[in-house]
Amino acid sequence: MGFDVNRFQGDVDEELVCPICSGVLEDPVQDIDLFFSKFLACYILLLYKVVVAYKKTTMIKRTLSEYNCPPHVIDELMENCHERKWPPGLNSLETRQNSRRQYDNYVCKRVPGKQAVLVLHCDNMHMPEDMMVEPGLVMIFAHGIE
Repeated sequence: MGFDVNRFQGDVDEELVCPICSGVLEDPVQDIDLFFSKFLACYILLLYKVVVAYKKTTMIKRTLSEYNCPPHVIDELMENCHERKWPPGLNSLETRQNSRRQYDNYVCKRVPGKQAVLVLHCDNMHMPEDMMVEPGLVMIFAHGIE
């Protein structure tokens, strides 16, 4: 999450403050291709339900496009939503169960109106290498998210 706003002298630009956690962004996205993500709210996954790696991608693509995500980034994210493209720490049921403690450390952004979150590499540089892929991945849930 972000830095406490009281750490800074003077006013902090509102564009640098997360609307959910009210923290000042630690590493604002520099890459123009990922600029769209600043308009998605931070999201903490409190309960990981059944992850679906292959359903409902058309609606998620449409939503990301509405948030001005470049088409080539959408294509990469959608490709990475399939289990075969997930990083080693997530690519099987057994490794996901062994990595459960790491889930709390993900910085996720909810895909508005969808049962999915976006996990961008640029927001998760602190995660172990075996838990991330570039430019990120979309996690789609069978029974919604809490």
